[in-house]
Amino acid sequence: MRVYNIFDGVLPSAESALMYDVGLREHTGKNWIVDGASVQHQVEVIAKAGTLGDVRKAGLNPAHYKKLREIDANSFLGVVAEARNTIKDVVVDYTAGGLLLRRFIGFLIFRASSGAIRLENLRVDQQLAVFAFFERAGGKMFLTHFVKLLDRMIKTRAKDDANDFYDMLQLLLLGDKNLLFVTDDRAFFNYYAGAEHHRVVRWKGFKDS
Repeated sequence: MRVYNIFDGVLPSAESALMYDVGLREHTGKNWIVDGASVQHQVEVIAKAGTLGDVRKAGLNPAHYKKLREIDANSFLGVVAEARNTIKDVVVDYTAGGLLLRRFIGFLIFRASSGAIRLENLRVDQQLAVFAFFERAGGKMFLTHFVKLLDRMIKTRAKDDANDFYDMLQLLLLGDKNLLFVTDDRAFFNYYAGAEHHRVVRWKGFKDS
């Protein structure tokens, strides 16, 4: 119940924030458009549920999210596997690294549109708007973190973890300069992307403030 008791409003999805900021808002997949009242209801149901059956009786289908996570995991870890097979150093191997990042950005747009559009099929000005987003607040932090993550995975053979994708995805919301990203995961503090972009604070400090 603690989660429900502190619930106060809801943020947009990272996917809808991306599509809005790159000028493709009308192409946002309907599953990514957040309905605040619906989310609040789901949080209340889950907080009060004693069993999985209670959740299902309320009309919620956790299997949908499990399937989505499996698809995301396969896609994200597929990119990681390709990086390991084609790149020795993300920064030095500029051409191969650039192609990989372009593919990953394309995946983000495809995913956020629920498969409706592909980056390569957009007009040139629309493609440029997408790439420009990854130079601004939110987008640059996301891309910087992704490059650092890939670099660590390639050089140290770090264990693959699909949760890295979901953690990183929330950085797209930092396009809203009123938001902070709160975490104790040290991976977010092993580099600095600049004052405008790196609005990440440690959970302990945030809690004690």
